[in-house]
Amino acid sequence: MTSHINDIIDFDPEVFLKQYWQKKPCIIRKLFPDFSDPVDADILAGLSLEEEIDARIVSCENGNWDVQQGPFNTEDFDEHCVGNWTLMVQGVDNYLPETQFLTEQFSFIPHWRFDDLLVTYSVAGGGVGAHYDEYDVFIVQGMGQRRWQVGHKLSSHSEKLYPHSDLQQVKPFEPIIDIVMLPGDVLYIPPFYPHQGKSITECLNYSIGFRAPNQSELFQGIADGILDNDILTKRFSDPNRELTNKRSAVNEHDIFVLKQLMHQFIDLDEMDYLLTEMLSKTYHPIHDDYALDSPYSRPEMLQLINTGFTLTPNLGVRPLYSEHQINEFFVFFINGHRFEADAVDRFFFETLLNATQLNVGHKDQLQFSSVDIITKLVNEGFYSILD
Repeated sequence: MTSHINDIIDFDPEVFLKQYWQKKPCIIRKLFPDFSDPVDADILAGLSLEEEIDARIVSCENGNWDVQQGPFNTEDFDEHCVGNWTLMVQGVDNYLPETQFLTEQFSFIPHWRFDDLLVTYSVAGGGVGAHYDEYDVFIVQGMGQRRWQVGHKLSSHSEKLYPHSDLQQVKPFEPIIDIVMLPGDVLYIPPFYPHQGKSITECLNYSIGFRAPNQSELFQGIADGILDNDILTKRFSDPNRELTNKRSAVNEHDIFVLKQLMHQFIDLDEMDYLLTEMLSKTYHPIHDDYALDSPYSRPEMLQLINTGFTLTPNLGVRPLYSEHQINEFFVFFINGHRFEADAVDRFFFETLLNATQLNVGHKDQLQFSSVDIITKLVNEGFYSILD
């Protein structure tokens, strides 16, 4: 085993961000003391049967790798869970409130960067081989023990291996971290650091992943937003066009003006909103499951506010807003849905969007328009009223 020069005993988020985040991997010892698993193998297997949930089984028997994609049925487990195997279920945080304490531990990273919680169950010897990810991940050790190795950072052009068409790996590497993790320990791995985990015993692992959109994804998201909102109408114009005998040439000035046309949009406030809208979208629209069959009216909501109640976001909700806003409205987004509140109530909505629970009462002195927004948030299943 390598020396544990990257061990953290007393975790300090500020120190972590300065010294480790996107810089180098580390082990955070006992970040979750007296850790108790919020799920077990049966619960995970049950989730993998659901149509809308992304699940897969990765197995290796006699050196032969296999990947099976869910949803599964109960007979699939006998057929595919052979040799050294692992069951992986994506987006568990959207379905099990018991897992929320895991993601909340890392709330010092902005919500828009958070992707989802991947939970894996492995038998002894289980793993997915050496690989790297293009995103940051915290891996929490649950039940059992798992040996983790992490190597020096690779480039995005490093050679990739495909022992199965649905399984990307890398060549064996020299580890800079080689450690057996125990329940409550956390391994942080920045992008492009090769790593592999191999279960020593039957075990559970919880991977909190953080997305980082690339340029292609940003442009695609913005293009979708432009088309959906029909907000761009300014056209290219050239009143001072000069004579040319090169009809197929796009001259330097034309390229400059076209780029300027694009830059003018990027600098608009509406661009901030489109980016925020895009970042608020998720792949798990389960807030629909929380929509009320008997929606509240404004008078009913006003009565509730006068007596006082507590609001809490439902599972799968991603509320975001652009911090720099100086308009008469405070604009925010939840899972791609846009809301515009009176700027007078900005502080209230900022507090709501950043909280896991918020007491609401007559003291808040909300505008009628804000009462309507709260009513909509509850009726459409983004927020719930606690009993």
